[in-house]
This record gives sequence, structure tokens and C-alpha cells, in this order.
Amino acid sequence: MNLRDIGATDLATYHVRLHETMNEIATFARQIGGDGSVINFDNYQGIVSFVNTSHVHWKFLFINALNHTVYVVNPSKSSTEQTESRHAAKNFSKYLKIRRECHGKTEWLNIKWKGGVLTHPTQQDASSCGIIVTMIARAVMKAFPAVPVISFGTSKKEMAIEREVMGAQILESSVFDEANNCAMCAMAKPIGSGPPTTHWGEVVRQDQKELSDDCACAPDKDKEDDEDHNDPPLA
Repeated sequence: MNLRDIGATDLATYHVRLHETMNEIATFARQIGGDGSVINFDNYQGIVSFVNTSHVHWKFLFINALNHTVYVVNPSKSSTEQTESRHAAKNFSKYLKIRRECHGKTEWLNIKWKGGVLTHPTQQDASSCGIIVTMIARAVMKAFPAVPVISFGTSKKEMAIEREVMGAQILESSVFDEANNCAMCAMAKPIGSGPPTTHWGEVVRQDQKELSDDCACAPDKDKEDDEDHNDPPLA
């Protein structure tokens, strides 16, 4: 659930709505026989998360219970991080009060939260926000409980290398069976009337894989050829 999904224009509205959703889940749990219990914040010293704005941009959220500070980190150059962090801290305090009312939970409730700013690199393009917030999160978790001064390169070449590194780490940690599962839909059986299993096709690039012809998810090559032939001539 992101800001656009709930019609929110700021992090305050977003987090209040997020709490309401959590409360609905807890209420449902009680109705089906569960205890509706929620997490005990006293077992933790911080929270890291990511916020997607307008389906196009990622920001990093870091709530540090040790120094009572909320950080909203924008990977783009921004002069409003302090304001956004202060706003998020105020809203998080409201969330904790609502949590007490709904669940009787009081962890972190008496903390006076403030907004802070992390020193961090910024993106040099329009597409590396997700990579950068992930790298910032990694730096924060490695340095915790210290608050780091974060530094790494963000050039186009450096971001391309980091994408490959992250992709390899995800694949190495995945339970995906690349010998028997579809490279597009990840299913062992295709969606439709195809063979019971699908396989990886020829690797045409280091960072790109092509489906084999028998995959139900693969595009109809004959149809694509027809569409290509019907393209209007270039002016």
C-alpha cells in the first residue's frame, strides 16, 4: 500500500492510514479466534522501511529508538528532508497514541520523537532511487547503533555494477528453481495450455534471459512478425 493507493499527499496521512489497516487486520484476527496481538517495540531498537511516492520514487525511512530520531531520506537532491523527517516524527507519535488506544500497547509512547537528517549520496539519474535507498539502508544497519556518514559512488557505471551485484545476491538466496520454472511468471506450470513445465531459454545478454518457445508466457512470435510488417513507414 503506497501513498497513491490511499490518496495521501504526505507521510503523516500515510502512516495513520497504515495503522488503520493494521488495526483492521488485528480485529479480523480476533474474530477468527486469534489474540490480535501486535509487535512489541521494546524488543527492538529501530525500524527501517521504504516509502514509494506516486509509484515513481523511493525514499528510505529510519526510526532510531536509541536517539529518538526519525529520518526520511530522499535519494534525490532535496532541501526538505528535515521538514519531512519532522513531519514523520510527529505522525509516528500519533501512531503510537492510536496504537495504545486500539491495543493497550505503550512501548515507545513516552519518547519525544524528533526529525533528523542523514548525510548520504544522491542519485545522478532518474532511475537509481531504489538502488540507492537499499545501499543507504545497508549502511545504516551495518553501522547501527552509530549513525553513519554514508558515502558511495552513484555514477551511471557504479549503479549498473551495483544492480548486477544485488541481482546476483537475490538469485543466490532465492528458492526459485531455474531449471524447471518459467523465467517470466516463475511458475512450474505455465498459465494456459502449455507443457507441464517451462525452462530458461538462451541467455542473450548478461543481464537478460529469453524464454524458450514452449513457454505459455512467451509472446507469439508470428503475431509479433505480423505486427512489425504492419508498422507505418518512417517519415
